[in-house]
Amino acid sequence: MKVRVTRSGGFAGVRLVAEADLATLPAERAAAVREAVSEIDFAAKAPPAPPIPDGFHYRIDVWGDDGHVELTADDPFVPPPVRKLVLLLERAGR
Repeated sequence: MKVRVTRSGGFAGVRLVAEADLATLPAERAAAVREAVSEIDFAAKAPPAPPIPDGFHYRIDVWGDDGHVELTADDPFVPPPVRKLVLLLERAGR
């Protein structure tokens, strides 16, 4: 499984891209990422809302045995599992 999180927007407009190929991560970290991905409802649609000034926009892409799925979310409607995945991938890149 490969996972990519792209975060854009924010005050500075800096774009963050964090990726992980679970086959190359330590087993414990790969399991944590896999668990976070399994908690995300990729079929869910965020409620319509006006953009938040300096808010973040997230795009999650996951490639696995079943193909590719993606999800987008904007502040303030970012589900907790998405935030969890963002933090895990940021740490994996360090």
